[in-house]
Amino acid sequence: FWQIIFSILISTAVVKVYSQAGWKMTDRFYGFRYELILTDQSHASEISETIQSQADQLGCFGWVQQKSVSNISSLVGEVRCSKSRGQSFEQWMKTELSGAQSTEILVYSDTKIRLHFSHFKILEPSRETCFLDSPHQCPDIKEKNSQSKGGKTRSDEENNRAGMFHDASARNDL
Repeated sequence: FWQIIFSILISTAVVKVYSQAGWKMTDRFYGFRYELILTDQSHASEISETIQSQADQLGCFGWVQQKSVSNISSLVGEVRCSKSRGQSFEQWMKTELSGAQSTEILVYSDTKIRLHFSHFKILEPSRETCFLDSPHQCPDIKEKNSQSKGGKTRSDEENNRAGMFHDASARNDL
């Protein structure tokens, strides 16, 4: 009898500890995806290294990749950090990072980035990394969505939550 009572008390204590503020992933981490449209493609490598350096300084991990679609050069990627440092990184990208004519950022409500590395990595441009929603939406998906009139499509939030890549093979060589 006492063993059952003791088990119930321990279970209740464990549940209370894990439900307290600060224990949830969303209390501790901050993750987002971004796309920077570059003003000058010739500085893409330098800007990628600047982003990587900032991530390293803040203790963040993720990736950056140079892409070019329809003569528009961009840098795309994902970042995950501690909550305060992730917010600082996002603000830095929006206000202090030079070389981008526009910046689009999608903050992940669950904080989870889709490609995980032990450090911040610069990916090869040839690697397929696009998503079903913006930022960094796959060009063929973007075109299909713009052509469909009234057809039911997944919302950005549904795509984000599913963490879907256009090409599942993009996950194979993590």
